[in-house]
Amino acid sequence: MIRLILLLLASAFLFHPTHAAEVPFPLPDPDGKPGDTTKSIVVMLGDSTTDRGMPTFVKKQLDQLSKSPIQRPTVINAGKGGDNATSALDRLEKDVLAHHPDIVTVSFGLNDTGGRKPDQFKESLRKIIKILKAADIQVVLMTSTPFNNDRHGWGKRKEFQALGGLDEYMDREFCQKMRTLADGKEILLCDLHSIFKAKFRQDPGLINKVISPDGVHLTAEGYVLAAKHIGPVLHKLLSGK
Repeated sequence: MIRLILLLLASAFLFHPTHAAEVPFPLPDPDGKPGDTTKSIVVMLGDSTTDRGMPTFVKKQLDQLSKSPIQRPTVINAGKGGDNATSALDRLEKDVLAHHPDIVTVSFGLNDTGGRKPDQFKESLRKIIKILKAADIQVVLMTSTPFNNDRHGWGKRKEFQALGGLDEYMDREFCQKMRTLADGKEILLCDLHSIFKAKFRQDPGLINKVISPDGVHLTAEGYVLAAKHIGPVLHKLLSGK
């Protein structure tokens, strides 16, 4: 009888729940919660168009493309209202590198257009790319989504009208400079400006649905359209295909 009691006590000790924690390494969490060391990290660097919702919509798109929850990456918002490519250099360490990302998307041009310094814009992008590549981070450049010249205040300025139009100037002097920096191998491009403009040619009324009444920021429908094209580019990088 005493021997039976001792055996029961030993069994209870061996299978007590507290011993379940004695695992020599963290197990992946299928929902991507703390403890999951396998998830990739994407940081989205940009201006207010990024900050106001781009990462949320891109995350939803990536989750739909991922075959299992464990493949779904963490997407971090590093957008900042009023920011441009030059001022973003000052916060690259804190807002981007500190997260140790696998991929960084870079999207500027809207606020840079107001400053009308395209050469400085391109040089700042070069510096951002150089810093990211030195940290072994994959880079995806994203041209800015279009201005609605009829609704944005800058569209009525004589200096932009003399330059062929506000959005036309941004596309020619800023988006195009970003395009020349993408080589399709080390530096990828998601040309949102061209994608949106092509959609507007097919459906002229779409511009008022995807660009908000302020003439620059995206509506929810606009973010869905952008994420539909950004998601596959990122998914391809993340899956290694």
